Amino acid sequence: MKKLCKSLLFAAAIVAVLPCAACAQNTAKGARGPDLGNNGAAIEITSNDLRQASGVMNVDGNAYTSVTSNSLIAGGSMQNGTFSCTVRSTNQTDSGIVFGLSRENREYFWEAGVSYYFYFLGQGGYAYLGKVNNGWYILQTKKIDAINAEHAYELKVVKNGNRMVCFVDGELMFGYKDLENSLTGKEYGLRTGAPGVTFADFQVTSEIDYI
Repeated sequence: MKKLCKSLLFAAAIVAVLPCAACAQNTAKGARGPDLGNNGAAIEITSNDLRQASGVMNVDGNAYTSVTSNSLIAGGSMQNGTFSCTVRSTNQTDSGIVFGLSRENREYFWEAGVSYYFYFLGQGGYAYLGKVNNGWYILQTKKIDAINAEHAYELKVVKNGNRMVCFVDGELMFGYKDLENSLTGKEYGLRTGAPGVTFADFQVTSEIDYI
């Protein structure tokens, strides 16, 4: 009975992703939500459409390694869905997924004149969600263990409108609902602040997958 109650409470939190900017601090498994693409069929996109937007990343199939600091690759077209990758990083930089990105016809950029959400493993051992939009804003954070440079962390963020749910290695970190000037861009990509960070298995799908 206790397990059933906990499952029901967690499912309710995921559906709403909380009506305010608060976290769902729960490590239970979620559920797969409704599909958003192609008349009910999931749209899956590979990372081959990503291109250099700032800095330099080497590409080897579906793996990317940053060569310079402040490296960003971006592209594609998916406003809502599930974005995931693995990343090998360190405790001294920020690395992860960008999504909801609008570049206003700019081919190369770092921060000025663009807007996007980001979900990173951060300095000091944090997972955090933030937004670039005429400034840099941290929306939600959670302390995790010190980042192990030998471990390939699986990052996943699920976006459905202004609601976002974030995971590390399959564990729920938090949910967030952006109530102020939520972003509607469709591009996505990978970003890191340091050289030598490796991303792999970057996947994008229109399916809203909380598992």
